[in-house]
This record gives sequence, structure tokens and C-alpha cells, in this order.
Amino acid sequence: MINEFRKYQSDGLDAEGAYLKSKQLGLDFGQRMRMLTQVYGLSLAEYKVLAVRLDTSLTINEYQEQLLPDLEEAMKQAHNDHETRRD
Repeated sequence: MINEFRKYQSDGLDAEGAYLKSKQLGLDFGQRMRMLTQVYGLSLAEYKVLAVRLDTSLTINEYQEQLLPDLEEAMKQAHNDHETRRD
């Protein structure tokens, strides 16, 4: 599969197009990540930004802001659980 995407790259397909093509072909998360980091030289952070934008139409900041309420709730619950065990 990597060789196929090297051909796409040499034919002018950019990282965004390759990501969309890889989803169309049914590649899983790990396969897409390996392809984009190996063939297109993206860092993991660059891959995350690209994947979030293409999968959600959000910027990475918008996406992470959406996670905050759930993270805050999980932290509050963990604190409460810890306090309950101490008693």
C-alpha cells in the first residue's frame, strides 16, 4: 500500500488528497497515519491536525475545546472517587 501512495505522490497527489483517498480505500487509522508520515513526511502532530480538519471540519483548537467539558467532568469524578476511598 505504501508503494501505491508513493506513486500517487509522484503523480502530484498532496497529503490531503492522499488522506481522503486512503479513507475511500478503507485504510484504518494506523494505516493512514503510517502512510502520511512515511510517504508525505508529516509529523504526528501535523497528521493529527490534518485528520481532525478533514474528519470534523474543525480546527485542532476547536476540536480540543470541545473535549474540555468531558475532561473536566472526568477529573471531577476521579477526584470524588479518590475522596470517597479516603473516607
